[in-house]
Amino acid sequence: MKAHPKIVLYRRAQAKGQPTLGSFLWEPYPGVMRHMMIRSIELPWKNNDKGTSCIPEGLYELRFTLSKRFGKKMWEVMNVPGRGGIRIHAGNYLKDTEGC
Repeated sequence: MKAHPKIVLYRRAQAKGQPTLGSFLWEPYPGVMRHMMIRSIELPWKNNDKGTSCIPEGLYELRFTLSKRFGKKMWEVMNVPGRGGIRIHAGNYLKDTEGC
């Protein structure tokens, strides 16, 4: 069975309603000592509400899948409680995030 890349998502406490600044530890090849720490900007925490909230902290599996919305293959965060279609993509400002 093929091992899929994984990420561990961390967050810093933010003022209510402010963008969520965080980072994730990316393990591209599970079982191989090779990791990348990547910064993230996400929607504020609003109880994991679809389209308005960032996703919960945790350990997630990634899959490289076709996004119909973006028309190309992108990393999809799998098994997010109550959510689907969560993609990792480039962005610099909160307006670059729309929630999933």
